[in-house]
Amino acid sequence: MIEDYAPTGEVTFDFVIDDETTKSYVVDNVAAGSTLETLMRNLSSPKMEIGGEGTTAFVNSIEGIATNATRGWTYTVDGEFATKGIGTMELNPPTKIVWKYTTFEEATAEKE
Repeated sequence: MIEDYAPTGEVTFDFVIDDETTKSYVVDNVAAGSTLETLMRNLSSPKMEIGGEGTTAFVNSIEGIATNATRGWTYTVDGEFATKGIGTMELNPPTKIVWKYTTFEEATAEKE
């Protein structure tokens, strides 16, 4: 019997820490359908704090920069503003994820 395997590919992460600092990481052999949460929890760097899990998973901080009342970590998937949480965002590599510390208004106004 031949088993079906999910196709795999590369996921590139850019973490825009500030105007001068972007940290980039590449993860190989990511199976299609993997969630962003699973992938991020397995990254050894940058330092992240993720609360909850699954539908309630939330990025509390990246590199010590914490979400607050007006600013937080938002992300795009292949240039599109994400409308799902990290626990329900399924990836289909090759994919590029860009994280930015910003306000919701700034994040939704930006076009890459």
